[in-house]
Amino acid sequence: MPATILIIDDDELFSNTVSFVLEQSEHEVLTASSGVEGLELARERRPDLVLCDVHMRNGHGYATAQALRERPETKGVPIVMMTGNASPFGESRSRISGADYYLAKPFAVDELMDVVRQALTAKQSEAQRSHHVIFPSGPSRVS
Repeated sequence: MPATILIIDDDELFSNTVSFVLEQSEHEVLTASSGVEGLELARERRPDLVLCDVHMRNGHGYATAQALRERPETKGVPIVMMTGNASPFGESRSRISGADYYLAKPFAVDELMDVVRQALTAKQSEAQRSHHVIFPSGPSRVS
């Protein structure tokens, strides 16, 4: 299921590598090198998934995740936090900030694709649940 995925990371080589992998699975990839740029791009393009680095030169990924959750247009977008300094504290802080998933760098391509699939499947399931029409039980009478 091709999707639009936004990568927010100030490491250009890393972003390019992850972009290449995701594009091989026919996803459209957007990249931003800062949280501010990522928030603007997310507002404009409304991605299906956001991959966000925790530590960036121009801001923290935690603040970016929290801002994504606070904006109506990105509130329901799954967020994967990525970090080179994984820890239980970092994972907990990521969840508090609004992230749905946590990936420790470096990660294998299979790990990345598993998380992407999980996040997109969960989003699709949520969308289907919210679009179900519930009819009252029993016969209805039309006059």
